[in-house]
Amino acid sequence: MSGLMASASLMSLALAGKTLEQAQEIAEQFQKLVTTETILDDGSLGDLAAFASVKDMRSRIKCAMLPWRAMRRAVNGI
Repeated sequence: MSGLMASASLMSLALAGKTLEQAQEIAEQFQKLVTTETILDDGSLGDLAAFASVKDMRSRIKCAMLPWRAMRRAVNGI
């Protein structure tokens, strides 16, 4: 499974049943996880934490973030 499909699949599982505010918060946490050295050790991202290692690979960050950016645009009506 590609990083894009894996990210989209895990995103759909993580956001199922969440409010828009909760979805936005999870998206922010995920972005921090894949783009910064921030360590989220509270378990809040569950299986999404597997993406922590992509922060060192620029092209993988773009793939991992694509479904999240699409979700944010859909939620914000952009």
